[in-house]
Amino acid sequence: MNNRFILKTVIPLMLVLTACGGHQTIHKKPAETTNSEMETENTKKFQAVKLKKLNPGSPNERAVLKKQCEQNQKNCLEFALKQIDATIASAEKDSKTLTIRDDAAYRKYVYPYLFEADLADQHLYEKGKKAGVRSKQYSSYVKRELIDNPQNDMLALLKALKDVRYPENRKDFHETLLSYGRDLYRLYALQYYAGLAGKNREPLDSKIDDLIFSKRSEHGYLEETLYPKTEGSGDTYGYGEITAGVKTSVKNKKALFSWDMFDTEGKDYPMSILIDSEKISGTDEQTQIHEGEFSFGLLESGTDDLYIQDTKIGHWSYSQASENIRRMDPFIIAASQLQEEWRAKLFYLHHGRVMQVFTPDGKDLFDFNYGAIRALAGNRFMTARFHDETDGIILETYAVDFNTGKTSLVNKREYRADETEFELNFYFNKQQP
Repeated sequence: MNNRFILKTVIPLMLVLTACGGHQTIHKKPAETTNSEMETENTKKFQAVKLKKLNPGSPNERAVLKKQCEQNQKNCLEFALKQIDATIASAEKDSKTLTIRDDAAYRKYVYPYLFEADLADQHLYEKGKKAGVRSKQYSSYVKRELIDNPQNDMLALLKALKDVRYPENRKDFHETLLSYGRDLYRLYALQYYAGLAGKNREPLDSKIDDLIFSKRSEHGYLEETLYPKTEGSGDTYGYGEITAGVKTSVKNKKALFSWDMFDTEGKDYPMSILIDSEKISGTDEQTQIHEGEFSFGLLESGTDDLYIQDTKIGHWSYSQASENIRRMDPFIIAASQLQEEWRAKLFYLHHGRVMQVFTPDGKDLFDFNYGAIRALAGNRFMTARFHDETDGIILETYAVDFNTGKTSLVNKREYRADETEFELNFYFNKQQP
């Protein structure tokens, strides 16, 4: 576990002593105030201010922060952290007690909240890179997206997980996950306060650097342990057992191409895209079009036994140049373009058989305009399509029930035309079919 930078505030008891001596008032010449005494007095004023509860993002809070930063840079950082941690504590109070003892159910519950927090992290990071993390524009943006929005995805992570009773083997993971969520919120909230601090922002920037370092190490641990691969040897994670399909010999079927495919549990299956019928147009192997009926075959490791799957691609076209049938473990994506619109069928390997993904309303085709579709960790994938009215981009994230193939829309984000370039560079870099 990483060391945590925890600042504890000690609020002194302030006593006001009034001394009266008879009817005489003795006037004394005021002593000269030293620099040390002035610093002590400023600290007392700062501590007294902290007795007040200030609304994050309010004009009063900004005025107090500005004053404290001008008086003492250390006070400036402590004040900002106190405000941030008060927001975190308030969010965690809203957490509902939930008991999840099954490890698979725990992972299924946790992942969406971590994923959405990561999306928010990347979005704010890219905004800072574009606008400049020291710019007033960025500070204002963070205020709008984070400080003024108590429903943001970072606090949602903490609300969802704070009081979860987790499986015994998830203790370290769960504590790290909560720590990660808190550090993530502190990191970007401090960007807002650093913008207010102006020329006195140095201590806040130093703390931000510490949080960036801890965030990276925590997230690496979370990614490695949330969906561990099946133990195996060499370059594979162990071959899975085929549970469905019509058995034949690999010699009896012609394949468009073959690959090793990992299923929803990280097990390996040799797979072929089988040609049931086809018509080839063009002479160049790279650009020629294969149009026909295609299906899936799973090859039993170490044998010539091929199991033709009931789930099929059906009538489709493929070209090597476009790679419009491709794997994105555990998904297989078959994409096709009609004029400027794209459509795609999605399949996946689950418990030794190929299954198909369906839209929330039961269709077997997913429509998207940009030509971009990306498999995410766990049971999720993302599509991008143009917004007809704004010329921006709509990113939609779906979750798949691997037992049925049914999907639900779990997140939808819209971006203006001037925002789409960096968003798509991150989400869909080299992921277009």
